Order: sequence, then structure tokens, then C-alpha cells
Amino acid sequence: MRSARLLGRSASAILLVLAATACTSPTRFRQPITNFEEASVATAEAFKASLLAANQVERDLAIFRAARVEEPLGDGADVFFAPTFSLEGIGVRLEALQAIGLFAKRLKAVAESSVGTETASAIGSNVSNFNGLAARIDEVANAGIDTASLSALTSPVGTLVGLIARLSIEQRQEQVIADAVRDAEGPIVEIIGFMKEDARAFERLRRTADGEMLARLVLDYNTDIENGALSTESARRKRLNAINKQAVTYQSTVSADVAVAFNQMEQAYKALAEYARTPDSDIVFGNLIQSIDIFLVRADIAYDAARKLQEALEANAAETGADETGTASESGGPLAGGHVSPARR
Repeated sequence: MRSARLLGRSASAILLVLAATACTSPTRFRQPITNFEEASVATAEAFKASLLAANQVERDLAIFRAARVEEPLGDGADVFFAPTFSLEGIGVRLEALQAIGLFAKRLKAVAESSVGTETASAIGSNVSNFNGLAARIDEVANAGIDTASLSALTSPVGTLVGLIARLSIEQRQEQVIADAVRDAEGPIVEIIGFMKEDARAFERLRRTADGEMLARLVLDYNTDIENGALSTESARRKRLNAINKQAVTYQSTVSADVAVAFNQMEQAYKALAEYARTPDSDIVFGNLIQSIDIFLVRADIAYDAARKLQEALEANAAETGADETGTASESGGPLAGGHVSPARR
């Protein structure tokens, strides 16, 4: 567990790290950048699961309300095909986060002098995957199928892709790494800030919807008990099981605080940029190591909570399928299959 690693880190351990890399050199950047990249991947995967879960809860809540005869289901297209976060919008958001990961990977390659071992075509392929991303973001934003603020990603993403291309042709030099880290601080912080706000919107949506469904299930149960509508133990157990499942989903939603992971991701990169500005300071380097470790812990927590949320949603969907057809439905998602957080690999 990364948390154990963090809690076990003492002042003497940090001093050992500093002593091992006492001279200011590109290799001193290597481990912080590697850990930043790993935690960024875990956070991106948790974010993907969270956005897909947000879309599902909008459908679930609409169906839940309709089933209670509170309001009509409405136009099917509105309920099922026009969620807050469109699939196209989710795609470009994840590409923007992947661009941050590729930037960190390129920094590590420069620090390790491995940039020269890659073929020109491989380097070009990595960068070309993100060419046109800014235009794709604008296209989705202008189509009106996602949040209107999506276009705010266009400028920082374009700048970051340009920095990735520049790193792809540099040789191993400490100043090259430091300059790139500093130059990328603005666009990376902007991209993370945008994702953080989306994560907060998701959490508000899920907490409100899941909380409402849990409260309604409890209210319905109590009302039916008073009216004598649940006279058998099996009927009561079935309803209580449904309440318990919804409670598990709600708890997972509360725990899946991806916005906190993004906040620590922002702090970790700022610490990296501060070290790039003052590479001779062991205090700043110690702060960087600590900030990166905290980010690893928060990324683990977000990833695990998102996985549990997905499992709870899949269990509810399987239960619904079993109730309607007699057999549990199969379901899968971005965190299915018992995957380990990339921050722990």
C-alpha cells in the first residue's frame, strides 16, 4: 500500500534520498516524475469510471422517479442519450489527461537519456496521437452535446502538446527538464483545474441522486410497513436488501472523491515546478518527494473508491436483471476485472 509507504517515511528517510542524489542532475527528477506519471494514470482511470457512473445515475434517477409515479419519464433521447457528460466529451477529457501522462513520460526519458534510443517514427507517433486534440475539443464543445465550458481546455491542451513535441527532440540536460517543467506548469494546472471542477460536479450529482433514492426507499418501506403491505418476512427482506444495496452505493459515492485526487495532483505538479526553479534546495526537493507521495496515496484511494462504486452499480444492475428475467445480467466497465491501481504497479 502506498499509504503505508507514506506513513512510514521519516525525516531520516528523506535525508537518505537527498544524500543519494546530492548533486543537482537530471536523474534527481527521475523518481518524482515516474511516481507522478503512475498516480496520474490511476487518477485518470478513476475519473473515467466516475464520469460514466454520473451518466448512469441520471438514467437511474429518472427511471426511479417515474416508477414512483412522481413524474413522466419524458423523451427517451433526453434520458438515455443526452447525459451531462457526453461520451465524446469524456473521450477528449481523458485524452487531455493522457497528454499530461505523456509529458511526464517524455520528461523521464530525457532524465534517463533514453530519448535517443527511440526511433524518430515512434516519437512522432506518440506526439501525433495528440495532434488535433484541441480541435476535437472545440468540435465537441461547439456541438452542444457536453458542458459549455469544455472549450476552456483548448488553449492549455494545445500548449502542452507543443511542449511534448519539443521534449521529443531534446537531449539529456538538466536545464531542458527544468525549463519544460516550468513552462508546462500553467497549462497543466489549467487542465487539472478543469477536471477538478468536473469531478466536483459529478460528486454533487451522484450524492444528490443516490441520497434521494436511498431516502425514498426508506420512506416507502416505512409507509408500506404502516399500511401492512409487507406482511411476510420474505417481502420485508427483499425490500431491506434493496435499501442495503443503495446504502452501499451511496457510501461508495461519498468515498469516490476524485476531486481531492486532482487537487493533490495539482499540488504535486506545483511542487515539481518549484523544484525546477530552485534545484539546489534540499528542502524544496524534500517537499516535492512528500507531495508526490501524498498524490500516490490520494490516487490509490480515488481508484479503489471508483472501483467499489462501479461494482455496486453493476451489482444493482445484475439484481435488476435477475428480478426481471430470472438471470443476472453481465456488466463491465473501465475498472472491471479486479485491476490493481496503476499507482501500485
